[in-house]
Amino acid sequence: MFIGLNLLQFVIGSYIEPRVAGTAVSVSPFMVLFAVFFWGLLWGIAGAFIGVPILISLATVCAKRPSTRPIAVLLSADGAMHAKTNQ
Repeated sequence: MFIGLNLLQFVIGSYIEPRVAGTAVSVSPFMVLFAVFFWGLLWGIAGAFIGVPILISLATVCAKRPSTRPIAVLLSADGAMHAKTNQ
């Protein structure tokens, strides 16, 4: 029973949740996982909670400027950021 619950938690936390969160905010699921792990390593549990909002902020800021738009495209889920820019 314990092994089954751990396996279920692992699958949900490592595969399903990042895909759902990434789709909802138009950020790559891989980058969602990376942000959680990276900021979690730097700041512990607090970093794990704020990793995705930091990633979304970074992607939004990069999408606004023409010089950093390629970074935003790399962070996006579908290869295109849908941010409104002032030309």
